[in-house]
Amino acid sequence: MKIFAPFLVAALATQSWAVPTLYLAGDSTMASGGGGSGTQGFGEYLKNSFSGITIVNKAIGGRSARSYWNEGRFQAIADLVKAGDYVLIEFGHNDGGSLSTTDNGRTDCFGGGSEVCISPTTGEKVYTYVFYLLQAGKLMTAKGAHVVIASPTPNNLWETGTWSYTAPRFTGYGKSVVTSLGSLAAVVEHGRRRRKRV
Repeated sequence: MKIFAPFLVAALATQSWAVPTLYLAGDSTMASGGGGSGTQGFGEYLKNSFSGITIVNKAIGGRSARSYWNEGRFQAIADLVKAGDYVLIEFGHNDGGSLSTTDNGRTDCFGGGSEVCISPTTGEKVYTYVFYLLQAGKLMTAKGAHVVIASPTPNNLWETGTWSYTAPRFTGYGKSVVTSLGSLAAVVEHGRRRRKRV
C-alpha cells in the first residue's frame, strides 16, 4: 500500500473537485417570486442553509409535474446535471383536479401507477403524478445525479392554533417513485415533523 500512496496523492492533487449543484424543480411554494404578491418560495432561502454547493432555482409558479414535463423543464435540467449533482423535486399543489369535463393543462391522471387518461379538451394522453416524476427521476439518475422527491408543503396548518397534519396522496406517490429509482433517490416529507408555535 505504501508503494501506491505517492501515486494516489499525485492523482488526487491533479483532480479538479467540482462543486455540486442543487437544482430545484417545483411550483410557487419553491419558486423565486413564489405565487406573486411579494411572496417567495422556500427555494430562495435554501442558500442560507447550505454552503459549498451551488443552488439553481428552476421552480415556476403554477406548475404541476405534468405541465413541468410537457414544457420540457425536466429535460432542460437533465441537460445540465452532472454526476454528483442533486435535483430536488416538489409538486402536488397544482396536480389535483378532474379531467372529466375540462383540462387546465396541469391536472394529472388520478392514480398511483401507470394509469392513462385522455384530456377531454385536447385529446392528449395524460399520465399520473408517479409517471411524470419517475420519468424525470430516471433522466437525472441516468446522469449520476441524486434525486430528492419532496412532498407538497403543508397548507397553513397552524391557523387553528393546533398542528394537524394529514399527508396528501402525493406524499405516498413520491415515496413509491423513490423506491423505484433506487439508491440515488431520497424522499422528504415536509409535514412529518411537528413544529412548536413560536
